Amino acid sequence: MKKTLGWLLVCLLCSVVQAAPVPPNFVVIIADDLGANDLGAFGHSVIKSPNIDQLAKQGMQFNNAFLSTSSCTASRASILTGRYPHNTGSPKLNDVLPAEQKTVAAYLRNAGYYTASIGKWHNGGLVVPQWDVVKDPPGESGAEGWVDALRNRPKDKPFFFWFASRDPHVPYAPLQPDGPYQLQDAVILPAYLDGPDARYTIAQYYTEITRLDSYVGKVVGELRAQNLLDNTYIIFLSDNGAPMPRAKTTLYDAGIKTPLIMTGARIVAQSQSNALVSSIDIMPTVLELAGVASAESMQGKSFVSLFKNPTENFRSEIFSEQFDHGFVLNRRAVRNKDFLYIHNFAESKNRCLLEAQPMGKALIQAFQAGRLNPEQAQCFDRHSPVEELYDVRSDALNRHNLAESSAYAETKNAMRQRLLQQARDTQDVVYLQTAR
Repeated sequence: MKKTLGWLLVCLLCSVVQAAPVPPNFVVIIADDLGANDLGAFGHSVIKSPNIDQLAKQGMQFNNAFLSTSSCTASRASILTGRYPHNTGSPKLNDVLPAEQKTVAAYLRNAGYYTASIGKWHNGGLVVPQWDVVKDPPGESGAEGWVDALRNRPKDKPFFFWFASRDPHVPYAPLQPDGPYQLQDAVILPAYLDGPDARYTIAQYYTEITRLDSYVGKVVGELRAQNLLDNTYIIFLSDNGAPMPRAKTTLYDAGIKTPLIMTGARIVAQSQSNALVSSIDIMPTVLELAGVASAESMQGKSFVSLFKNPTENFRSEIFSEQFDHGFVLNRRAVRNKDFLYIHNFAESKNRCLLEAQPMGKALIQAFQAGRLNPEQAQCFDRHSPVEELYDVRSDALNRHNLAESSAYAETKNAMRQRLLQQARDTQDVVYLQTAR
């Protein structure tokens, strides 16, 4: 009888062990300077991105996902810590992320995960010990080492990979006669100065997006080959908007909106959500899916609930900020589903990040010659208006500033107060002391 009971106990324990859930894996693929609408899945009519588009079909596409800032270093630090840039200690270009700031890798590694960043890092060396591996292999794209990293990982641990591309960041390779895009393929927005220089730059930009897409396809193929796809969450996004006028380094939608896509076991295929989501929410979401308690220091919140209810009113508003990008850009913004409000500091200036591009050089020459219209010339303005207000429902490109319209005074005042309260709640000392 005792032997029988013993065997029953052993069998019961074995069944419990066998039933224990396998921790999910995570692959975050982050593009460098990719506009939110510059993928087929998000409506671009020219750019070829079949592999990324397929991710969108296999998972959830977030149509209202926004970054906390539109500058490379600060954005990546914010995503990895789940905190606003002014709280990370790394709010500016090339700031080193302080050692006391815990990245998601620290929490997952403590929970038994293998953690690795492969590609563009941009966050300094102080938090590198939180990871098992931080490596930027040589190569034009920054994605050349992704597949090897998947193959050479420890096979006895779940993993978190941060795959960071340099595409489609400048400098761009010259266009090739047999390349996927030529000058006639370029889509010219109102802020651009149309001409061969602009079209050449834009075609180069498209080419790098398609190259990035090819590496995304290789990663998915390798996960499938290792029979890992069903237990791996893939997250795709960009760190900021395209390096074009009124995009990167601005708080317009073209600067802070990101093409967020997520696939995985708990996500319904071909699903979309129009809920407002912030980039500081990504890592709390990863931790919840991994079964790891979210850190109190993280200011974002998990959006796992959107997987079951994509129409949930997850956030009523998102906040973004800009300090500088090698030049002063102090400004703050709050955006809801209807309006975008931007408050610029006294010293805030607009700039065009185009000096290394044919498009930029042509734009600068035209500005010096007085040949630009007001919208094209805006990025050369010495000072931004104190307040900007845009109706994002009817003005997707944020072209028509309503801040001085009496019809929108109540909306402007309410959003200004929300921005001020956010600064108080998160101890944004610079904004509280400096904003005009």
